[in-house]
Amino acid sequence: MESMTATTALTISFIVYTLFIIGTGLYSASRRKDTADDFILANRELGPWVSALSASASAESGWVMLGLVGVAFSNGLSAFWIMPGIGAGYLFNWFVVAERLRKTTVAQNAVTLPQFIGELFNDKGFGFRALPVIIITLAMLGYVAAQMNAAGKAFEATFSLSYHWGVIFGALIVMTYTLTGGFRAICWTDVIQAIFMVIALIFMPLIMLFDIGGFGSAISGLRAADPTLLTITGKNVGFAALGTIVGYLGIGLGYPGQPHVVARFMGAKDAESIKRGGVIAFVWFFLVYVGAIFFGMFARVYFGSLKDVEQALPIACSQLLPSVIGGFVIAAI
Repeated sequence: MESMTATTALTISFIVYTLFIIGTGLYSASRRKDTADDFILANRELGPWVSALSASASAESGWVMLGLVGVAFSNGLSAFWIMPGIGAGYLFNWFVVAERLRKTTVAQNAVTLPQFIGELFNDKGFGFRALPVIIITLAMLGYVAAQMNAAGKAFEATFSLSYHWGVIFGALIVMTYTLTGGFRAICWTDVIQAIFMVIALIFMPLIMLFDIGGFGSAISGLRAADPTLLTITGKNVGFAALGTIVGYLGIGLGYPGQPHVVARFMGAKDAESIKRGGVIAFVWFFLVYVGAIFFGMFARVYFGSLKDVEQALPIACSQLLPSVIGGFVIAAI
């Protein structure tokens, strides 16, 4: 009976959060103007907090809460090599790309990246616009698939729901508020997601650390599980270690080319929003990434092993948090 009550509370809180997200998207539809500029870029009215948090949440989301946690679970301290490259990507995006892109697209009256590139090359036809459309479509198919994979795994780990149904439900939720509220709905809901992400990845490592008996117990547990978890190169040595480090550092190279992220720069209302947004985004990135890596390492001690290491966070939330709070955190994934 107790287990059934906990499951019911978890499910209800998950549903409430999801409905809140959809409701936020639907409410944003009431702010819409019937223009392409409004639907695609929220009428270029994004302030620093909305620009920063929505860009950050859309860049990370399921990758950090599931993927990065899984990397740290499997590889330990060496997962920290991911941070310098991504941090550099954040800084380059916000302090080199963002304001230049915002000013240029405002001057061009361009609302999409293909339109911006076409105007940049003074192409009035379909030539220079077609190539970025093709690249974005092909690249984003894989990226969106990864996000839907995260949704499927979250549903599966928490509610024992079929992975495929989890993917379908996740897609329907996103499509509902996107089609009704446009870019404004996406940004507002992403802000909510970003807040839940940072709260979860600050407090969950602390809760798990307390549960396993403190930092000393965590170190002992990691050493007992696999001593390489406490080395900066993990199981790799020599050229393999160098290749792993270079690969991790190289992840940040993709950040200036993420269309769903740089669109936030195009939608920012002024230069001050970009400047302040960059600081907010970088602090958010640091807190979330450090939290995810430590959580993954502590989860290795707590669980020992998992069938799917990327499900560590939703499983831990359902076990360590009150059911109502756990449902909110899992819904944020």
